[in-house]
Amino acid sequence: MFSNRVEITLESVLGTITLTEDPINHDQSEFNIARSEKTYGILLTVINNLEFVGEAKNYLDALYALHGVHAKCRQSRKEKHPTTDKWQDPVIGYLDFSTRKIKDGKFQIDFIEGGLRELLASQIKEKFELNRKTDIEGNDIPELKRDILGLLGKDVFLSSRFENDVDEFTTQSGRWSSGNEDREAFHPLPLTVKTNSDNLNIQAPLASYAIEERYQQSLGNMFFAVADRDRGKVSFSGNASFFVESIDGNRVNEFNMKLVLRRYTSDADGGNLVLEETTVLEDLGDPRVNDAFTLSWNFELEPKENESYAIGLLSVGQYGGGFPVRYDGKNNVTFAKYKANAIWAEDSFYKATSNPCITAHDMFSRLSEIYAGTPCFESYLLDGRDITLLTDANHNIVFAPGGWIRNLKKKTENEELSEWPMTMSFEDAYASIHAFMPVGYGISTVGNTQKIVLEDLRFFFQRTVMGSLGKIDIKERSTAVEFCYQSMQFGYEKGGDDEIVLGLDEYNTRATSRTPLTVTDNEYNALSPSRADVYKPEIERRKQFSDFPDLSSETDNDNWMFDVKKTAEYVEQNAYEVRTWQDDFEQAPKAVYSPETAYNLNFTPARNRERHSWWWDNSVYMLKDKDIQFVSGKGNSELITKKPGEPELKENQLKTPIPEFDRPLFEPEWIDAEKEFEQELYEKILGSTVIDGRKINNYYGLWEFLNEQNQPEYAYIFRVRSKDKFTFQLLKANY
Repeated sequence: MFSNRVEITLESVLGTITLTEDPINHDQSEFNIARSEKTYGILLTVINNLEFVGEAKNYLDALYALHGVHAKCRQSRKEKHPTTDKWQDPVIGYLDFSTRKIKDGKFQIDFIEGGLRELLASQIKEKFELNRKTDIEGNDIPELKRDILGLLGKDVFLSSRFENDVDEFTTQSGRWSSGNEDREAFHPLPLTVKTNSDNLNIQAPLASYAIEERYQQSLGNMFFAVADRDRGKVSFSGNASFFVESIDGNRVNEFNMKLVLRRYTSDADGGNLVLEETTVLEDLGDPRVNDAFTLSWNFELEPKENESYAIGLLSVGQYGGGFPVRYDGKNNVTFAKYKANAIWAEDSFYKATSNPCITAHDMFSRLSEIYAGTPCFESYLLDGRDITLLTDANHNIVFAPGGWIRNLKKKTENEELSEWPMTMSFEDAYASIHAFMPVGYGISTVGNTQKIVLEDLRFFFQRTVMGSLGKIDIKERSTAVEFCYQSMQFGYEKGGDDEIVLGLDEYNTRATSRTPLTVTDNEYNALSPSRADVYKPEIERRKQFSDFPDLSSETDNDNWMFDVKKTAEYVEQNAYEVRTWQDDFEQAPKAVYSPETAYNLNFTPARNRERHSWWWDNSVYMLKDKDIQFVSGKGNSELITKKPGEPELKENQLKTPIPEFDRPLFEPEWIDAEKEFEQELYEKILGSTVIDGRKINNYYGLWEFLNEQNQPEYAYIFRVRSKDKFTFQLLKANY
């Protein structure tokens, strides 16, 4: 029977109808408001078990036949206030055809407010190319907005190590008549690359033949190939030892050998190789007289662009005449018990570069645009309006894949060049930000508009008392053991694995700590799928597309996050540059190479652990005489940083007293309770309060109630179901 108290309108591709009969159960449906168990925002406001008959059933049957479970039907539901009898603002959302049932001739289906939650939930793990031109329905969306990131460069210490991989080798010389003239032949020391910090330049010499002066030189004999740029100062040290095994000589008049370093110049591609200089490192004499050699060297070089280097044995001899002249002289020496090692060490720098980037806010906004066809994302934290955890208004976080850092271009089907794509899922984007600082997200509904709201997790656990639940009937108190952690991991899933480029100096890796708890094995995991290491992007940015158009890298599709500030050119170019220690710290970082060029210092595992402490220490904060213990870490866990007014923070500090961490906002205790339904309380819970100029949903605040002893107590609402009565799940506040 039509009550004239509820008005329901259905809208789809079939048109719009306003029901002349209320759906069955419209006045008995259950409101269920709940927090997400992972992100702690309110995601659910559901009216269940509507049953449609007559015209409405025929309409929904036809829509399901047309589109199946993918059918989209917008429902607007207006209802008169139970006491004032005035029409309230409509509740707008979508029917969920995955819950469809036909029973006793009735069309049963659930209604989901807004519909954005389901859209997000279905796509949250999907990795999208952000520069795509359409949303998931195929509708056109604007081009991706990208900003500029200026990378001044991180000085790195490059150390490449060579060793021998053969026990013996043979040098060749002579093979022609020289009369009284010297003939020279060069044979590189057999070396293999064990650790290569510069695979664009460092290589293993072939060492399978001698270069003779009358023949063309070869890059195959170089241990340092064509320098890609002026390199600055480099040290090259090493040693070698070997014995004369045998000599195959014929008509050798004069003969001696020298250990030499040779410098060559060439074109950029190694063509037109020219010997420019030969430096004698040690005179070995005549191997027919001296049969054992122990050599060592240690010197500095300054390789210039397009220079190459080789180290080896130079044979100098005079060979007697006779016929036939061409093969009348030789002296081939075989050496055995050969051992060698060498180190190429470089304080390496590279010119500043710039590349595209995208701010964290724009990245989430783009993902929401791909889902919904229009941006529906809001974050005061990421757009600069809330600087609670960021230090000032110029502070920001940007992302860039390795391909952007290298300014790569991608070939289209027509062999044209297009921008390199950045691929990201909402789940990975959220986990990346959450690793740095605790954040949450939920769905906000204002009128007919829904938004994904991501903020500092404290936003969803306000310290303001929003209202009173009054006297509640507490059915059970229990330990919220899921919030009690025995171990914790902070940092990044990738990073610090590249041992050839100061991998042990990389500080943005991962670290594990433990709490005093022994009654649970729960782990608090705050690892980022996006990277924040500084050495790998430094090496990658040296492989710019303009210089290496055909070079691919295994990290071209890895995403990096950068802690940045706006530059002087920001207004015109939306340009950022990385923050250094002077921006946020009181003193230069210690125990790190080139502290002046270090960046992403706010992203270290220990710093991340501190920012999360108000959450993970809820079950241990009362243990004032206990410590949080460092267990293990990758990379540079010796790093020390210091912020103004704070003590030094060492990444691997063995013990940190629990009182040094932030006070938690809640205690690990669930409170299950009931209360008779009250319309005024229901409206209060669903209402909002203005705090610091921003409208905050009341269910995100503290709620007072009277406990078993009629004493006031405080808690956060996690779930409330309302039908004939309220059923609450509350989390006890630390108030």
